[in-house]
Amino acid sequence: MKFPTGFERRRARVEIVPLIDVVFLLLVFFIYASLSMSVHRGIPLALPRVKEAPVDSRDYLVVSVTAEGKIFVNEEETNLAEVGEKVLRERGERIVPVFVRGDRGAPFGVIVGVLDALRQEGIRDVSIEAEEKERP
Repeated sequence: MKFPTGFERRRARVEIVPLIDVVFLLLVFFIYASLSMSVHRGIPLALPRVKEAPVDSRDYLVVSVTAEGKIFVNEEETNLAEVGEKVLRERGERIVPVFVRGDRGAPFGVIVGVLDALRQEGIRDVSIEAEEKERP
């Protein structure tokens, strides 16, 4: 004969609804994180560091200047005389910003020449891209 006690042995149940909630929350987090990642188009450079480096998620063009003074427009090599025309062709009818990425060791005169060539072509939405400084 079994005597009744205050504790009855119940089978453990796995609740599926809270598990689905957690999985959905993780899915939303990873989708949001992947959409907010910045994708750099251009060649790899060692950018100078600044206190703040804003990131723009819109469509944009990249003009890169290497340490050797070579100029690239979205990974296509060009020269200083053609950089303004090439950016205008890449831009087409779109009004998109142009980011100038200059390596830390890039000749200053080449970067100024690129900015001047863009200005002469009437391109006004130009920014110089930099990396954020590490905080102590």
